Amino acid sequence: MSTTLEACMGAVRSMAMSSSTDAITVLLLLAMSMTATPGSANATEAPRVLAQAASQAWPARVDTNPRGVSIEARASGGTAHLTGGCATALLSPGLWMTLFNPPGLPRVDGRRMTMNFAVTGGFGSQAFKARMRYEASGDSWPSEGPMPPDFLSAFEAGGLLTISDPTGRKLASFSLRGAEEATQLMRRVCGL
Repeated sequence: MSTTLEACMGAVRSMAMSSSTDAITVLLLLAMSMTATPGSANATEAPRVLAQAASQAWPARVDTNPRGVSIEARASGGTAHLTGGCATALLSPGLWMTLFNPPGLPRVDGRRMTMNFAVTGGFGSQAFKARMRYEASGDSWPSEGPMPPDFLSAFEAGGLLTISDPTGRKLASFSLRGAEEATQLMRRVCGL
């Protein structure tokens, strides 16, 4: 092992004691890039995967069949979670979302509901509507179409995503930490 790599790994161990996740991520990426052989899968893939998985609320991964990107997050202080994805093979390109385990909604197979997705950030607040349909087989509410095109830009720049039912009752809130990187990956892979 090289002296530089040993120094980096020593720094990672000492930073682990201080719980500095961002610093650990940077040093781990540096260490991985030093051990990767140029042209190998590790030389380009390992740092990207580590950066996405290290400390984000919205980890993203590239899927190969069909080619696309998957994202997901857990609600702040609740049991709901939200997944999303884009794929190059879809006839309707865009970000498709699925809400799992929202509190208090009727679980009737095939029931449709328009949910409100409000994104809040430094720009203020933007609201988007999405038609969702309950699927009993997955105990989930997938969108019936992609999110509106403007949603992706708000999602990328926002700080908080709040989903509510048609009456305005809050179903779940999600931190958007890591959404910028996830959005950039979706734009690159899916051409959004």
